[in-house]
Order: sequence, then C-alpha cells, then structure tokens
Amino acid sequence: MEKDLDLRRIWERQEDNQRHWPIVDLERALIEFTNGIFEEGVELQNALGLFKQNLKENDLDVEAALLQCVDVAKYVIAVCLALKITPEQFQEAFFKKSDVVDIRWASQNIETGKPIIILDLDDVLASYTTEFDRYVLEWCRARSISTPMEKDAESAKKDFRMIGGYSLLKPVPGAVCGFKQLKEWFHIGILTARPVGDYSRIYTDTLSWLKKYDMVPDFILWDRDKVQALSRLKCAPMLVVDDSKKHVFDLAAMDFNILWFGQDEYVPSYGNAWDKIAMVRHWSDVIYHTKALLNEDNKKEGKLNE
Repeated sequence: MEKDLDLRRIWERQEDNQRHWPIVDLERALIEFTNGIFEEGVELQNALGLFKQNLKENDLDVEAALLQCVDVAKYVIAVCLALKITPEQFQEAFFKKSDVVDIRWASQNIETGKPIIILDLDDVLASYTTEFDRYVLEWCRARSISTPMEKDAESAKKDFRMIGGYSLLKPVPGAVCGFKQLKEWFHIGILTARPVGDYSRIYTDTLSWLKKYDMVPDFILWDRDKVQALSRLKCAPMLVVDDSKKHVFDLAAMDFNILWFGQDEYVPSYGNAWDKIAMVRHWSDVIYHTKALLNEDNKKEGKLNE
C-alpha cells in the first residue's frame, strides 16, 4: 500500500543522521554541504553515463541514479536543516517556484489563435497608489514624522517592497471580473515596471497575489522600458491597458493601441498620439472598448458573441 509523501519524516531522518556530525562552525558546514551537492551531482552524471558516446536509454542505470539522487537530496536537506528551513517552508517555496517556472515558460512560448492583450499591474489590476499612500502615512506615524518628505516616502517604499507589501494590495474595483471576461477573448500578458531585479521576493509576491485573486495571466513581462519589452514579443498585442501617462504616450508613439486606464481628462500636448489612445475610467469601460474592438475585427468570422 502506497504511503503519502511526508517531507517531515524525511527531514527528521536526515536530522537524525546529522546528529553524528554536529555543526560547530555554520559557515564551514554550509561549504561542506554545498560542495557535497556539487560532488554528488557529478557522481549522478557518471552513474547515468552521460559522457559516453551514443548513449541509449537501455544503457541508463536507473537504480544507481536513484541512489545518487538521494545523496544529492540529503545534502540539500542538510543545508535546509542548517538554516532552520522547515519542510513546510520548503514545500511552500517549491510550489511558488513552480508557479514562477510556469509563467516564465509561458512568456517565452506564447500560443497563437487568440489575440493578445497587455495589462499593466499597479493601478490597473492592483490598487497600489491607494494602499501605498496609506502605508506611507502609517510608516511615518510610527516614526513620529509629522510632515513626510520625499526621502521618507522612498524609505517607506523600500520597506514596503521588502516586507511583501505587494502581496497585501487589494484589487482595483471590477478588475477580477474584468480579467475573467478578457481571459475568454485574449491571451493575457501582464507588463509591469515593478523592480523585480532589486527585491528578491517581488516575483513570488506578485504571482501569489495574482493566484489569490484568480488573475493568473498567460505570461508576465518585467521591464521598466515597456516599449522595448513589447517589441520583443513575437506577436504584437491587439491592445495595451496602462495608467501611466509616460508609458501610454511612449507606446502610442510606437503604434500600439492603448486604453489609458483611470483617465478622463484630455491632454492636448501630445498631438497625433491620440489616434492610438482611448481613455477609460473604470473596468466596465475596458470591457466595452475591447468588446467593440473584437466585434469590429472579427465580425465576419463570428468569433465574439454579441
């Protein structure tokens, strides 16, 4: 009879093994454990005969490979134990990382068939400005700062990102239902300028938040230069939804069709760029415009129900 996988039992068994060699110097122990991962990885390659010419599946020694996989895993768990990482933490991180891999793969293998729509994240899907402004006030109050300066806001922003503030945001009203509707018509990509390279947890915080509110896109692009990011796509998007004036007019200048979200005030100084821009105030406006665009584009083929 098969037993359910129990990471805690594996952790406890490895911990029992390590009692024979108690850690005296943490740094030295971590060096030995990580070296062990590398050495056992080489042994795994040898067990599989990966460097033989004309290797065939029948030549693979699966039993020997299994034992070497166990050795690699024991060193990995030894590192976790040394760092006091629990099996529950490891399991949670494993599934979060798996979500990251899925999104990354999808971003590089966009399917054809449905058109692509690109959505900004902050203040289009997530209520960033409202929640962050509230956080800044609380941050300053806790430090007895009565009149916040620009440097205070920047310090608060760093703390906000480091503590996982993005995971605490609420959705923009109508975003969850709107996203679900768009998912029926489009491949959805999210293009965000969040500084994912500067803060290690932003990636997983963002994916966890999207999953929590059932707004998982087909792919995510992380780039502060949104024109450059979209120019790398194999298939040009039919529509982009963004709230930033800079990004809206930069993208419109490159001939992308734009919905300027949360905006209803005409800005006359941008001239011909307006040919590619429609202003939308709410998510109901987004659905109205996208449906009209699809009906116009697909009228003859009947791809979109009236």
